[in-house]
Amino acid sequence: MKSKIKYAISIILICIFSLLVVNVVEGKKDDVVKGNITVWADSSTFEYLNKSAQEFMELNSRTKVDVVQIYSDNLNEKFKAAIEGGTLPDVAQLNSKYIREIREKYQNVIPEKQDESIIEDYTKNYTKGRISEVKEDGKVIGIPFTSRPLVMYLREDMLKIYGYTYENIVTWEDLINMGKDIYAKSGGKVNVLNAVGQDYCDLVSLLIMQEMELTDNEEEIKSNVDKRIAELTNDNILNKNREGQFVARISSINGMRELKEISENCQWTSNNVPAKSKGSNRFYLGEGDNLVVLDKNDKNQKLTKKFIEYLSTNTKSKSEYILNGNFFLSFLSAYENKSIEGSINNFIDKNPIVVMDNISRKAPTLDDYDLYFKIRNYYN
Repeated sequence: MKSKIKYAISIILICIFSLLVVNVVEGKKDDVVKGNITVWADSSTFEYLNKSAQEFMELNSRTKVDVVQIYSDNLNEKFKAAIEGGTLPDVAQLNSKYIREIREKYQNVIPEKQDESIIEDYTKNYTKGRISEVKEDGKVIGIPFTSRPLVMYLREDMLKIYGYTYENIVTWEDLINMGKDIYAKSGGKVNVLNAVGQDYCDLVSLLIMQEMELTDNEEEIKSNVDKRIAELTNDNILNKNREGQFVARISSINGMRELKEISENCQWTSNNVPAKSKGSNRFYLGEGDNLVVLDKNDKNQKLTKKFIEYLSTNTKSKSEYILNGNFFLSFLSAYENKSIEGSINNFIDKNPIVVMDNISRKAPTLDDYDLYFKIRNYYN
């Protein structure tokens, strides 16, 4: 009798163990990510995303992540052709302004909202400003990928020739007074602030954000921005000549990259941008790029989410691209690596990446990003 009881107990235990094994195996099968996705990247992030995709595929052998380089100057044509040909990617790198334009121009291409769980799960890895930037009508329309902290770069060795140092520039009034003096002392050869290409766009973005801190009236904001640009122009502050001389530029990581590659001897400092008035804010973020999952209604949603999560948390390979000035990642964890605090060619005093990290963390959020982008479009 006892042997029969022992036998029955053994059978029951074996069944329970078998069920547990089956559940674990099935659970592991469910966790396996597989499939093929295509990711559109711009020229600045292509190499990094492609390398990250290779590392991701090594960890997830049943996946294929194809990263395609797309240039921003033909993005509209690419989207139109991809929509007509049914060849849209699964994920696209788009700046916050362009996401809104695509949503308006091509309905049903970008979902009404993105998977918010990625931001919710890793919210401490993003600044509040970047999260607010990718929200429209309260819905997440992109996952923050790169940021553009706005920095005022000043050429210290040239400033000293004219009797100034970076410590003299705190407000716009300071910059304008210095600019008038240097323009006069240089015989009209030096316009203090560069206003060519992206630097001009960043200047306009900064002026819009500074006005939005005081009012939400669209016409008043545009009027005040116009007045400031006219003032800077009339006082000979702005350099609008690509071959012209200047001692200051408002830029971001792209500016750092260009300045560190200058072959002549020069000394630059990284500083917060001029305040509208003494004691007011000097921390601002220009519009960044985001990863957007497109609405293809396919079976690769799990894979796309897994890959974006990998990019958000992976610590490999980031520092070399940031130090080179390819991009400034939105992931705060990227700046916890001591390697980014080293010296940068042609820069003295504070490390520009450390300055940008500080700006990124301290920049306040705008109350209305939709209004910001509407006004920003007005100046394009």
